[in-house]
Amino acid sequence: FSLVLGVDGILHTYGDGTDGKLGHADSERREKPTSVDFFIKEGMIVKNIAAGANHALVVAAVQNQS
Repeated sequence: FSLVLGVDGILHTYGDGTDGKLGHADSERREKPTSVDFFIKEGMIVKNIAAGANHALVVAAVQNQS
């Protein structure tokens, strides 16, 4: 699997989705980067990402709603 962080703070994932590891609430394989809606629905922007063979880490923050 792969993670892509857009300059807009939206996280995209693609690749093998086994066990829901892409964050799309399913186990489907994604051939092209697909936005992870969880962060958008929660009003968050992703600040940083890291990934290895068996893990992924996302640092996110609530958007300023002023």
